[in-house]
Amino acid sequence: MSADPAAPTRLSMAPGVMTLTKETAQSFNEHYATSMQRMFAAVSDLYAEYWNDFFHFAIFPKGNESWDDAFAFTHAKYLKALDIPNAYKVLELACGRGGFSNIMAQHTKGTVLGIDISGAQLSHAKRHEAKNLSFKQYDVMKVDQLGETFDAVAYMAAACYLPDKAKAVSAISRVVKKGGVSFSSIGASRRG
Repeated sequence: MSADPAAPTRLSMAPGVMTLTKETAQSFNEHYATSMQRMFAAVSDLYAEYWNDFFHFAIFPKGNESWDDAFAFTHAKYLKALDIPNAYKVLELACGRGGFSNIMAQHTKGTVLGIDISGAQLSHAKRHEAKNLSFKQYDVMKVDQLGETFDAVAYMAAACYLPDKAKAVSAISRVVKKGGVSFSSIGASRRG
């Protein structure tokens, strides 16, 4: 296997199943930062076409809401869980195009920092302009090296991209102030 992270990787495929080899997974972990930047440079606009500024899931409490109504409902729940109106410093990890960071900035008198490893994503996020909102290209895996702590930390539907989830949780826990709130959403499905 080539050590070049741009080299194609081989997938083992069976009808209806795709699995990564151990070597491919190891290569991904070793080249995680480069892989994520390249992937999101390639898919950022495609994702936005279908999910707009939100790469996390929406909650449809009645099942027949519009996307806008479902996201408004979901964001209200997330803002409440994070206690955003009372947060002085807020961090969104893997903020993508910055949509939820922008919403949090609209609901706090404090500051909001959105970080993402992808420059392609952040090039879109920077269109959100507010005095209390900023963005920085930074790796979630190294968030504890920011040298800051936060009252509220949000992490939306991006854990699947992390090469070492235990290490990431440890790093994230170090940036949450004592008495602060950390909120992470993951994908879910409802089966009928």
